[in-house]
Amino acid sequence: MRPKIRYGVGLLLSFLLLFAVCPAALAEEGGAWVWLSSNDKYSKFYAPVSVRVTQSVTPAGKERPVATAEIKTTFSYGGAEETIRNYKIGHVITNPGQLSYSVAQVRVVPQSRLLQYINETFYDASGKVLWSKGMGTEKEMNSQQFDEEFYAA
Repeated sequence: MRPKIRYGVGLLLSFLLLFAVCPAALAEEGGAWVWLSSNDKYSKFYAPVSVRVTQSVTPAGKERPVATAEIKTTFSYGGAEETIRNYKIGHVITNPGQLSYSVAQVRVVPQSRLLQYINETFYDASGKVLWSKGMGTEKEMNSQQFDEEFYAA
């Protein structure tokens, strides 16, 4: 009986570790993405299970909350064209019809209205990786920017 219990506990811990280390794995199963907004080019979602809030210390020694989360953007053909052009990746993704969605991890500093992409990966409809991008620069959010819905959520 003990080997069965040990096996069951090991299996359970493995699954819990998978979801703790990779929130996108849970989010990709469907149902875990929460819709934020849509227009004729993009639909925006976030994964509530991936949201983490921590404290960071500024150079002045003050603490401020910092949140990280997984976000997803789906693209229409026009949105894919615009994204490929803005990222200057036409040499990598030559057909906008291939680009289906992207998943990114972002860092948000609410008090200073900063948002930073930690990483972002672009996929085709079957889930095949088309292109990945590493750490982006911090940018200040205003109501006219594409990422405002992510910041507000």
